[in-house]
Amino acid sequence: MKGQSFDKIIKENLTASFLSLLRVQLKLDIVHTEVLPPAQHSTVKREVDYLAKVQTKDGESFVLHIEFQSHDEPDMIYRMAEYHGLLLRKYKLPIRQFVVYLGAKKSNMRTKLTDNQIMKGFSLYSLRESSVEDFLTFEEPEMIILGILADFQDKPPQKVIQEILKKLSSASISKNQLDKHITQLEILSKLRNLTEITTKIVKEMPITFNIEDSSFYMEGMEKGMEKGMEKGMEKGMEKGIKKGLEEGKLEEKISMIRVLFQEGVDMLTISKAARLPLNQIEEILKDQS
Repeated sequence: MKGQSFDKIIKENLTASFLSLLRVQLKLDIVHTEVLPPAQHSTVKREVDYLAKVQTKDGESFVLHIEFQSHDEPDMIYRMAEYHGLLLRKYKLPIRQFVVYLGAKKSNMRTKLTDNQIMKGFSLYSLRESSVEDFLTFEEPEMIILGILADFQDKPPQKVIQEILKKLSSASISKNQLDKHITQLEILSKLRNLTEITTKIVKEMPITFNIEDSSFYMEGMEKGMEKGMEKGMEKGMEKGIKKGLEEGKLEEKISMIRVLFQEGVDMLTISKAARLPLNQIEEILKDQS
């Protein structure tokens, strides 16, 4: 538990499920996302051409920034925007920028950002002002543990922590995952000065992992039943319904087996959860590779 930073846990868990939070809390209808590289290297690696702190007769102070440009640069507007952000952060004064064009041909450089490109502020989402009940509605363990940072709404901390642990037990798809998120919960509880009570409850509360009680397992079985019913109805006969149910269950079991194996669940536990013999489990995982 020691040596792990709050930032690392928050980053790991929120980036995994923050879109779910946006959909629920901000009512954003997101249909597609593409994850971009987290490392954003600055393109501003050289010194500015001219920089000065200016004070006018009227008492106005600002930073004057000038760039001399010998060729027509289509992306000059973005370079100046980068400079603007860096200079504003450093000097915390109004910035006035000029580009002096030295080229022979007429310049077609853009000189302004569009309205939706201008940084006018940012949206602030405070976990402390969100209800813990919202986090308990999620099925992702990564989101559930963030409930420890939310508004308890007059609920005693002990009750909230117990509810979080109970939901974690149900939402986890392996014991390894459950143990990992309980550890993270204990670490995050320090941000609310609840480390002592959280650790005490974790030690005293009987937190066991049963794959058949997990929401993941139940969801898989329900999907198998639904898919089987669909196949059976298509065939339109009692025999077809029975066969469709069996095929649907098997397909969902195979999917569940593969996910559990990737999560590090041992073969015996997987065998019991799927109610299939070990040799069949091995064959399914062999086909995967």
